[in-house]
Amino acid sequence: MVLRDISNCTDQELWKKFKGGCEQTFSYIFHKYYSFLYNYGSKLTSDKDLIKDSIQELFIILWESRSRLGDTVSIKFYLLKSFRRHVIRTLTATTKHVDKSYLLENYQDEMVSSYERDLIRSQSCLEQQVHLQDALNKLSPRQKEVVYLKFYQNLSYHEITELTSLNYQSVRNYIHQAIQALRRKREALIEYIPFVPLIFCFV
Repeated sequence: MVLRDISNCTDQELWKKFKGGCEQTFSYIFHKYYSFLYNYGSKLTSDKDLIKDSIQELFIILWESRSRLGDTVSIKFYLLKSFRRHVIRTLTATTKHVDKSYLLENYQDEMVSSYERDLIRSQSCLEQQVHLQDALNKLSPRQKEVVYLKFYQNLSYHEITELTSLNYQSVRNYIHQAIQALRRKREALIEYIPFVPLIFCFV
């Protein structure tokens, strides 16, 4: 099977071929999502070797257990969830006197910080940066997390629900509340600043 044929497959088709033992498909999935998983892992730990080892270990486990894996319509989300669980398990096992809840809180803080940095970096005006940072700071940690997952990682509401253990309506409420807060700040900026780049195009 040539690369062009593989890249034209849907996630369901790719997953089926991988589960059937197609090494080319397995290699394609590995290389397509390696950078994504590495970047995501870097938000959980600064240990680069641990991140690389975790990716390798995850794919070894997936290959060895491929015939027993369930189906998926989103390889990205399947890998994200599996990788997140694997890294947290590794960190919990190798870090003394640090429990899982602490690791998850630390992960959330780092994830939100990354989101804020990228969002603010897109602003050209220092005054706008200050106002935007103020708006982001007023969002709750949960609001920041679901906004990040929804608009930065393009996860669906159902995927966010599964990943965060929040119920579906809570996820929608958090998104709505966060967007309303950011919209109010944007409208205030438009009133006082002649030009504001519309980075909140999802509003």
